[in-house]
Amino acid sequence: MFYLSIFHSPEGMEIEKADVEIRGRKAAYEKVVNSITWDEEGLRYSIIMIGSEVEKNEMIERTESMVLNSDLNKQP
Repeated sequence: MFYLSIFHSPEGMEIEKADVEIRGRKAAYEKVVNSITWDEEGLRYSIIMIGSEVEKNEMIERTESMVLNSDLNKQP
C-alpha cells in the first residue's frame, strides 16, 4: 500500500514546495512518484503510495493518526 522512510532532516534542505499540511507542518506532494514528504521533530518522513487505489487525501488523513512504535505500549 505504501512505503514509509524516516531519517534525520537534512541540514539546509528545507521542504521548499510545500503544498499540503501534515500534522500541522508544511509538506510537499510529488505527483510523479505519488509521495508526501514532511519534517517533524528533526526527522524527515517520506511516504510513497503504491497503486492507484491510494489517493493523496486518504494518505494525508492516515498520517494524522500515526504514533511512534515506542508509544504504543505505554501504560496510561
